[in-house]
Amino acid sequence: MEGFDYARLESDAPWRKRLAWLKRTQAKAFSPQPYTHLAHVYARAGRREDGRRILLAQHDLRTRQGAPGPIAWVFSSLYGLIAGYGLAPVRVLRALVLFVALGVAGVLSMNAQGALVTPEGRACNGAVEPALYALDVALPFIDLGQESRCAPGRAARADLPAGMALGESDWRLFEGVALWRWAHALYALLGAILAALAVLTFSGALKPKES
Repeated sequence: MEGFDYARLESDAPWRKRLAWLKRTQAKAFSPQPYTHLAHVYARAGRREDGRRILLAQHDLRTRQGAPGPIAWVFSSLYGLIAGYGLAPVRVLRALVLFVALGVAGVLSMNAQGALVTPEGRACNGAVEPALYALDVALPFIDLGQESRCAPGRAARADLPAGMALGESDWRLFEGVALWRWAHALYALLGAILAALAVLTFSGALKPKES
């Protein structure tokens, strides 16, 4: 199928069937051109969603078979899963919603355990709005004024694990507040990455070029 040119599709076969057929014709060597051409034909016929799905499949196959190394494979796979290689804005929007929901659950859990405290060391309770706090941590380019009110710590009646002592030092392994601080930092890091991917996806800056 490499280089084969056609302008229309005579039958009304579903896109999955045509995709499966293309995969069979490329069992030994992968080439993106047949997939791109089929997507263009679908687009000219007004079947843009079918064309987008063919392009997504093409980039999935390219990631699996043509990634230059394991690190590139991991990042490309994650980008495909989260944002559909820039072709699926709905995916990244859904990922953002689920990520913020996870953050809200974390805020509620921290507060319930007494691990979210004000600068004065008191339990945070109603000092922040959980959804806004999760957004404030996840979005580095927006200051919603929530993180300045409360942060991971230990309230007077906190129900947190003491952890295991490391020798004679003051360091403790798996100590409750330390775990929440690590979780807070990891959530902020992943949020920054996800937010950047969302901006790039909606702007089209990382949208794959035609092959």
